[in-house]
Amino acid sequence: MEDGATVRIYYESRLAKVALSEEGRKLIKELDDELDQDELTDTQKTKAKWTQMEALIGSERRIQNIAQDIVNHFEARQEVFAGKGMIVCMSRRIAADLYSEIVKLRPQWHSGDLNKGAIKVVMTAASSDGPVMAKHHTTKQQRKLLAERMKDNSDELKLVIVRDM
Repeated sequence: MEDGATVRIYYESRLAKVALSEEGRKLIKELDDELDQDELTDTQKTKAKWTQMEALIGSERRIQNIAQDIVNHFEARQEVFAGKGMIVCMSRRIAADLYSEIVKLRPQWHSGDLNKGAIKVVMTAASSDGPVMAKHHTTKQQRKLLAERMKDNSDELKLVIVRDM
């Protein structure tokens, strides 16, 4: 990006509803009742609630719907004006799954080369996270490179997926 260039940032919230079956509602009620037990610490209750919420938010069908919405919306916006986008996810697992679903829809956006590709996940991962998340691990230097690519309007990198920080 040239010095003195103006950068405009637009925020657009997109609502992706969580659809629950009657069976899903009953399961959540049962889990809520179990979490109300006195023998669980507040920390244990919080972790269990977060895990429950992450599973709902990151369900396979919901990720597929969000991926389709992102692709459609981003391509429509690109027809109006060139720009780049950042997708913020609740967890690293959701970020990796969303990347996979978007790449299924637009395989040409993917590249295993950090210097190429239209979409990247920017996150840290541990080997214990497994291969799906580990392949998206970026070092501090790699994250800096991706940030520079995002700032460069002529670079093909157009979308990054990050974990909510």
